[in-house]
Order: sequence, then C-alpha cells, then structure tokens
Amino acid sequence: MPAKVPRVELEPEAERAWLKTKNRSLLQPLKYLLANGRRWLLSALGSALAPSDHDWDQTTTARTLEALIRAPGTVRFGTDEVQVTLELPLPPQPHARLAQGLVDLDKYGLLFVDGRRRLMFRLAPRPTRQALPSAGVLQEPPENSN
Repeated sequence: MPAKVPRVELEPEAERAWLKTKNRSLLQPLKYLLANGRRWLLSALGSALAPSDHDWDQTTTARTLEALIRAPGTVRFGTDEVQVTLELPLPPQPHARLAQGLVDLDKYGLLFVDGRRRLMFRLAPRPTRQALPSAGVLQEPPENSN
C-alpha cells in the first residue's frame, strides 16, 4: 500500500506507475461501444432517418445518421432535463420526419451522465425566408472603432 500523503505535500520517493497494457486493449471496448451505440440509434430512429418514403431512399439512413452525429448544436442544462438541440439543414419532409423521430426517443427514458436528469434531443426549427437576410439587400460591414 502506498503511503498516505496529504494533497498539498509531495512524496520525494514517489515513482511513476506505468500501465501494463497496450493501447489496443484500451481502445477496443470503446470501438465496440461506439458501434453498438450507432446500431441502437439506427434501430431506434428507423425510418425517421430516411429522406423520403421511397424504397431506394431507405439505404441512405447511415449517411443521415452520420450527418446527425456530426451536426452542430446547443446544449441547455435544466434542473430536471438536459436538452440537446441539433442544427441540421434538411428539406421540409425529412426535417419533419427526423424531428418526430428525435421526439420519439423520449420514450426510452435516456438519462444524462449524472443519472437523474432526462436527456432530450430536438432538431432546431428550419430557417424561413423571413429569418434569412434578403439576397438583394447588401448589408454594410460593421465599422472598426480603433
């Protein structure tokens, strides 16, 4: 057993302890966990990832899942929930389908890492023409106040 040392003091005879394992054995469980998580997410979202109802569009779900995983977004921490809002620009039909699929994930009761707050995923609203700056109007750059 190592000697008990107070936090603010250093032990002069302390030596670095090296792990007796290889990097591969540390990363392999993480790779399996990632692969299982993706499979579960593909299964849970199902047809919500498909761009349309056509049979030939059902094979692009893995691409849409990859885009969803890499999508930027925001996280809002509340007292009883953590809400993740993903910003993924999609056409109207796929956007509505994916937004509903993310809402349906709530039935699984996913918990945040603290084990008490619910984890909720949402898709950000689609931008409208009114929200976008007009293409015909040139906006002046802000002046530098040096």
